[in-house]
Amino acid sequence: MRFLLVPALVLPLVVGCGTGTSPPSAEGPADGDTVPSGEYVVAGPPAPFDEGDRVEVSFTRDGLGFTAGCNGHLAEAATWSDGVVRADGFVATEIGCPGDGNDEDAWLATFLSSSPSIRMDGSEVALATDDTELWLVPADEVAPPGGEVEDAELEGTRWRLTGIEERDGDAVGMLLVPPRIRAWVEIHDGAIRFGTGCNSGGGDVEVLGGDLRLRRVVITLVGCLRGDADLERQQVRVLMERQVAWEISGAELRLTRAGTTLVYRTG
Repeated sequence: MRFLLVPALVLPLVVGCGTGTSPPSAEGPADGDTVPSGEYVVAGPPAPFDEGDRVEVSFTRDGLGFTAGCNGHLAEAATWSDGVVRADGFVATEIGCPGDGNDEDAWLATFLSSSPSIRMDGSEVALATDDTELWLVPADEVAPPGGEVEDAELEGTRWRLTGIEERDGDAVGMLLVPPRIRAWVEIHDGAIRFGTGCNSGGGDVEVLGGDLRLRRVVITLVGCLRGDADLERQQVRVLMERQVAWEISGAELRLTRAGTTLVYRTG
């Protein structure tokens, strides 16, 4: 098996699907509007989804994204005011989806592009059209597959990649990672090991307060499908750096370097 020491790589947040390759450009909520923020899970998604499917929607001040178990999507333009969400021009990763994955992606993109009304009830969010209503629950209130894990520890826990956040000044974009991409990281006894969904790697790690000092990190060189390779490059730009900030909140781990944050959850 061949290994290579590689530098950090730079990649745009989302790979364009079709002609939609422009970076997101959106306006946030108007002053006084009450809007959600962060990652949510759809409670009991309707057909064409199957029972037990995990459908995730993310809101930032400047964007709207989702994953329905296949590709990650981000709206090129998204606004919300006067109780209405207006999203247009979804761009997506280009990953082949088994089964009904493409149909489920298309259904949710159509729903979110149809100007649904939006209202909040405590921490929950309702999106509704004339014939469909989706209830969204904060992701940190929903048990991950395999059951809820409380007070997760940095070391000895296998962390699963669920999202990649990009920050440029005040603008924040979130790419939700499809469940089929089995990317993970684990830290134990002074070593870090990770999988990108395509290749695997690891090296030495030292925990210094809120930072990780990484040394002698290497990665395998297996060829990846296009969509998998794009997601891998975004992970590499963090995991191959010498020093990375880390933070745990409940069952979520965030690894951050130079405006890029890898968001992991237990399980």
